[in-house]
Amino acid sequence: MKTSLIIALVLGGLVLIIGIPLAVQRFLKKPLGEAVEKRYVAEQVLLRDDKANCFGRALDGVLQIRGNGVLVLAAEELFFVRALPKAEFSVPLASISKMEITKSHLGKAVPYDLLKVHFDADGQDDSVAWYLSEPAAWIERIEALKGGG
Repeated sequence: MKTSLIIALVLGGLVLIIGIPLAVQRFLKKPLGEAVEKRYVAEQVLLRDDKANCFGRALDGVLQIRGNGVLVLAAEELFFVRALPKAEFSVPLASISKMEITKSHLGKAVPYDLLKVHFDADGQDDSVAWYLSEPAAWIERIEALKGGG
């Protein structure tokens, strides 16, 4: 095989590996942003991560669909809207019993820090974890809102 063909194949593969996820992210950015804007005015959004990766809710088990979306911290709740398939849920701050930085959730271990939130869900202990750019900052802000910081 010629060197130029090998280079073209490698570059084409890189375009697919990098380009497709970026194109999908751009395509979904508007509807996810609209879901947040329908729920909050800009002043209500205290923290926002448009590239949050949800590792799932413990009560939903290990076989649930996990995925990327937007995580918002408002004065009284954490709100997450997932891109595909579209889904959303909220965690009232008053229901949060514990927060921690971890590297695993529901059997999936990763080399980076996750924000794990333990909370009461209709009388049952539940938890959810997200990959965020600054999980410690989210803990600090939530604790301050809850009156513990």
